[in-house]
Amino acid sequence: MVNINHLGIKITVLCVYAPSNDKVDLEKDQFYEKLNETLINIGTTREIILLGDFNGYTGTKVNNQVVGPYGETRINDNGKRFIDLCESYNLRITNGYFKHKMIH
Repeated sequence: MVNINHLGIKITVLCVYAPSNDKVDLEKDQFYEKLNETLINIGTTREIILLGDFNGYTGTKVNNQVVGPYGETRINDNGKRFIDLCESYNLRITNGYFKHKMIH
């Protein structure tokens, strides 16, 4: 976690690595509980940027505040958990808001 104050804007950057989708639910629950506690401790006075690998597929949605129209078409358990977390804190999964080249 890094706290930055830039041009009067308070920003907290968190870099995380979530358990893979095939891990047991207990391990994933513990990860999201710890992340939730961290976000609660940061409070609402700072902008939050989450970086890292959440090991999830979040699907695509049109006119949605969390998930954009250009992500992967599938959703898995980790993706659902990440979407729920982002909805709780009014965060966006910005990877899905930008069109990607289909190179693979």
